Amino acid sequence: MPYRMAKIPNDQLPEAKADVLIVGHTHRPMITWVGNTLLVNPGSLGQPRDPKKSTIRTYAILDTSNWEATIHGFEQARD
Repeated sequence: MPYRMAKIPNDQLPEAKADVLIVGHTHRPMITWVGNTLLVNPGSLGQPRDPKKSTIRTYAILDTSNWEATIHGFEQARD
């Protein structure tokens, strides 16, 4: 399931001194690099918020052997 890479300025995460940062809150899936930090938002299994895909539940898998993340999803009607 392809997801766009978000464009986030490097100065948005100045205090994050991490190789990988996994965030949530927006419930919208995203994978991007901010400087040298891989930023991942897995989306949501319980409350998907993408207005164009409101029935797609998403989650992320992080492969720590090569530090690549992928977003996966499946369709299920909202409760």
